[in-house]
Amino acid sequence: MSTSTNADFIALKDQILESYKAFTKALASFLTKTRTRTDMIARDGAATLEREELRTLLETAANAEAKIVSTAYGSDEELHDFIPVYCGNNITDETVGSVGAGMSADLLDLMQRLINPQSTSQSREDFLSSMGASTAASYDLSSKPSAHTTPLVRFNSGRPFIASNADPAYHAFAGAHREILEDDVPVVANISLSGSVLAVQGAGGWKNRYPTLHLYEVSAGHTFDASISVGVGLSGVAYDLQLNSARKLVCRSAACTHARVNGLRRRHGVERQWFKASSLSPKGIAIWDMGTLATHEEDGTNIVGGSSSRYEEDSWRDNDYGDEIETSKDSAPTRRLASPALSNIGTWVHTSRESKEMIVGYGSQKSDQYGAASVDLETMRATIRYLGHEGHITCIRTNEADPSTFMTAAMDGVVRLYDVRAPTPALAIHHADEFINAALDEHVGGQPFVIIGGTSTEQVEVWDVRAKLPLYELSTGNNQVRTLAWDGSTQTLYAGTECESVDRMGGHHDYRRIRKPRPNNRAQILV
Repeated sequence: MSTSTNADFIALKDQILESYKAFTKALASFLTKTRTRTDMIARDGAATLEREELRTLLETAANAEAKIVSTAYGSDEELHDFIPVYCGNNITDETVGSVGAGMSADLLDLMQRLINPQSTSQSREDFLSSMGASTAASYDLSSKPSAHTTPLVRFNSGRPFIASNADPAYHAFAGAHREILEDDVPVVANISLSGSVLAVQGAGGWKNRYPTLHLYEVSAGHTFDASISVGVGLSGVAYDLQLNSARKLVCRSAACTHARVNGLRRRHGVERQWFKASSLSPKGIAIWDMGTLATHEEDGTNIVGGSSSRYEEDSWRDNDYGDEIETSKDSAPTRRLASPALSNIGTWVHTSRESKEMIVGYGSQKSDQYGAASVDLETMRATIRYLGHEGHITCIRTNEADPSTFMTAAMDGVVRLYDVRAPTPALAIHHADEFINAALDEHVGGQPFVIIGGTSTEQVEVWDVRAKLPLYELSTGNNQVRTLAWDGSTQTLYAGTECESVDRMGGHHDYRRIRKPRPNNRAQILV
């Protein structure tokens, strides 16, 4: 190939690449505008259409939305990693910063010199601003509103004023009057709080292959000292957890393959009754009457329904003595419900104990289905679809103080508040471009708050819903937040965290050396 021909080929290749980039940019813009239009149509329809007409419209809009989101993510790097938030009621958190979470100042300085050698006279903030980026706000010790405020908090400079005569619970919460305690546990998968009992499940043992379960008594005045460890007979790590202290039940499931329920009651020690539940179908849900299930009796060794070796064969756990994995066959569900509205459910919650409806979040990492719906369990139909999600929903929370609302957190970095009667969010908080695994919607001292657990931001952030402003951030060190629970009776926040810089063998990576300030003389150290 001649030199001129080679140059022509390179020029043509560059033109094709530029045209393709322009096309993908236009496609991304088109998809965002289409989603915005879909949201507007659904919002207008909710105010004008009859109930059945609205249900049909929302079903169509939800299916279109899922296709748009799947196309927008696509498999091409020129499309979106995180889709821009399109909801008309969205707020972007300006305090987090688009770069700098865990990034050293030296690296930012190097980037500045490489990108623009003439920018060395600029401040780092001005340089990043010129690039359309920003860093998180610096820690300001003087921002603490009270001597009782924990030192592990950073307040937002534009936070709402806290009146001195405010409700004591609100005053303490808004001012971050916190004493922080911690306990080392295996890698946390989930936590659940009911009454005075906190259940923590996770993964431990060799390469984190073993399911673990710890129960803590967390009534007022107690620390993490009052705890028990419960043997878990599952063949794999459990990720879903429900706790009912009134019935002394802990429910866990492993990868949606099978579920087991533990009944715990305390006499002189701890006695256990074990239950086993069968696998769940992706095409519906299964319901068990807990009062009629066969048990493993008081000592937990009785086999229910015969024995099966399939759990041992499919497990990575060691079972040398034959008692690590419980091998009873499944107990059949009391009732099965199957319908399109009950298919591919990733997470769900009851709207209330009396209600026959449940709010479900659709999809998983293997599904292109997104969004949420309120499903009537009698008709097995979605009474309303909730639009606006740009990633799979990780958790749904209701609020006893306001049963007409619920909250979702998703893998698009957004927490959304909904009115159960409206298809679009009343408020969408764009926390950051990160996966959000946990969030809470709580009323403290009569005021609504949203509590968000960050992953790449490695923090817990508290938002004032009425003011639509972030109050403060609680540091979690080098730990990503996996799960959250709030105990209103003791004003206690529980956060299950995991350090991504520690691998399954306990090795550390991605750390940088700390810079210790050098004192002028030894006397300063001794003072």
